[in-house]
Amino acid sequence: MDAAFHAFVSLNEELPLRGWLLLNAAEACAAHLGFGLTASLVTAATCESLVFASMHRSSSGSSTAGLLNLVLGGFAAAANALLSGSLAFSLGWHWAWNFAMGNVFGRSTSGIPISATVLSVAPHPSKTRQHGGAFGPEGGLLAPAAYLVGVLVLYGIYGTSRWGAQAQYFPALASAL
Repeated sequence: MDAAFHAFVSLNEELPLRGWLLLNAAEACAAHLGFGLTASLVTAATCESLVFASMHRSSSGSSTAGLLNLVLGGFAAAANALLSGSLAFSLGWHWAWNFAMGNVFGRSTSGIPISATVLSVAPHPSKTRQHGGAFGPEGGLLAPAAYLVGVLVLYGIYGTSRWGAQAQYFPALASAL
């Protein structure tokens, strides 16, 4: 049941943000601001990352550090979509992160506590800066490192050969290729 919940969360966040907003905002930047492909995609990634973080503002235990980490997580997810050329890796990463943090390690994911876990990791109560407290790992110091490692692995797999491959479906972006 939790696996389906995490799949729904991943679809609910990835499809509108990385599947729609990222590319449509990039198209708008190219068409109306005259930006080139990379500038359009980076500007759009910034917008969707801010929206992604703002969606978690009211989550239990959210903090400034957690929201800043989610902005970085939004950039990592955008890099997933843009480097791989599809949403599949981004969807899979999002689902795997939430499932691993919640159902394997027993940590909250963006403030949502998970009850069915393989392990029960009880973080030290005075070290919430490191582990993210009630918000979960996204609120801790290790999240940016995890995002970076994930993007480096993705870069190792795909390189930049598919960077912005979706641009071909958007006239203003396609002309910026």
